[in-house]
Amino acid sequence: VVACNLKCKMCYFSSEQNHIEKGRLDLNEFSLFAKSILHRVMKVQIGCGAEPTLYSHLVELVKISKSMNVPYVSLTTNGNILKTETLHSMVKSGLNEITISSHGIKRETYENLMQKASYDSFLNLLSVLRDIKRVFPNFIIRLNYTVNEDNVEELVDLPKLFKGLNLNIIQIRPVQDLGDSLYKNFSMKKILENYDSIFPMLQSYCEDNNIKFLYPSKDNLIN
Repeated sequence: VVACNLKCKMCYFSSEQNHIEKGRLDLNEFSLFAKSILHRVMKVQIGCGAEPTLYSHLVELVKISKSMNVPYVSLTTNGNILKTETLHSMVKSGLNEITISSHGIKRETYENLMQKASYDSFLNLLSVLRDIKRVFPNFIIRLNYTVNEDNVEELVDLPKLFKGLNLNIIQIRPVQDLGDSLYKNFSMKKILENYDSIFPMLQSYCEDNNIKFLYPSKDNLIN
């Protein structure tokens, strides 16, 4: 699905032009594609740069991929409209990983940067994932956080928000100019000012909880 249910300010889907749905993959076409290609594939990535939960055949995508012996199937989503039963069915069918996008720890920041999103829906998703993790402990949960000058300071509260979730991967990416987005502040100044008080703390938290931590170096931010 080339569309999104949200208008995150830092994303190109925040523009009216890009927010118009550009089309959906026909399930029969995917089945043909699967028979032709997927026996050679190491990973199927469902959603990346659009919102896959607008598609009604997510479970089928996982089942078809796994029937072709694809070792790793991953879903990237903001999770706001992901139905509990759909997620459970995907995991039972062999979904290996979910990447959840959250660009704010506090309600105000989350709903401001991720326009049309519901913080309560996000909290409900975290609750559902905690339940799934108890049944499927090997299921991988990845957090994707795009850091900017408006949300960097609240990263100190990240461990509190995700307590008990057993995150596997945290990836923090600096905001970038992706073109025609509502968000226009691409300065790294405040991030660099808070770098030494935040990132080493998160690194220690991840080491203590066996979480893979992917984050930019100071040189990366400066450059």
